[in-house]
Amino acid sequence: MEKIKFQWKTLRKAFGDLNVEKTGSISQNELKFYLHFWGIDISEEDFNKVYNNFDVDKDGKISYKDFYLSIGLELFPQEGLYFR
Repeated sequence: MEKIKFQWKTLRKAFGDLNVEKTGSISQNELKFYLHFWGIDISEEDFNKVYNNFDVDKDGKISYKDFYLSIGLELFPQEGLYFR
């Protein structure tokens, strides 16, 4: 979470950049890419825990809503004023 807060100024920008393939949701491969890019090496089991933490509605993908509900309130509380 600290990497996200340090690298991006808004949750929307963070989500957009993490969603490299521009599909509207962050895939496991996209999140793995950024973790590796940041030098964060974790086991597959720990990665699944992290990914599942972001996937709030448990549909197998991280939508913007999932992203907002999982970390947005803590890292970017001001953006909650505009979230619908």
